[in-house]
Amino acid sequence: MSTREATGRLPTTVPGDTAAVRVGVLVVDDHAPFREAAGAVVAATPEFTLIGEASCGEDAVQLAARVHPDLVVVDVQMPGISGFETSARLGRLRPRPSVVLVSADDDPELSELARAYGAIGFLPKATLRPSTLRALWSRRDGDDERDGAGMVPERTAAPARQRFERIPSVSPGMAYR
Repeated sequence: MSTREATGRLPTTVPGDTAAVRVGVLVVDDHAPFREAAGAVVAATPEFTLIGEASCGEDAVQLAARVHPDLVVVDVQMPGISGFETSARLGRLRPRPSVVLVSADDDPELSELARAYGAIGFLPKATLRPSTLRALWSRRDGDDERDGAGMVPERTAAPARQRFERIPSVSPGMAYR
């Protein structure tokens, strides 16, 4: 398991520039090449900064409790707990970070399932770029139905969860393979 923490959290605003807000980002993926690529996307997005990386969900939750990211980009498919379960656990932290789930799979139903586990959205890995990162970040205050724990109410989440629970490897707490 690999965890990398930046050497300190940047301030939320840049001195002398009240319009420049810094969004602290934590990237979680079991593949180092994707963590590096996602870090490069974050670095190319002026108002975002990479504050840490983790290679599994368990490490991500522990790291997030220490560095308090604003946004966590989490792979759906990881050893140990899945990206879905990681999203649910991150949703219990205070302050609660916004979570975006990513996957090499471009299954439209993953978006519904991501929201069912408290994420603000889902993104196919191939589409991660500064513009999509900013667009997803802007949704954090949008019109969503998340409750105080970061979860979508059962009446909204149930249809997506029922479709995916028929696939044993996507049941809550298990890896999506």
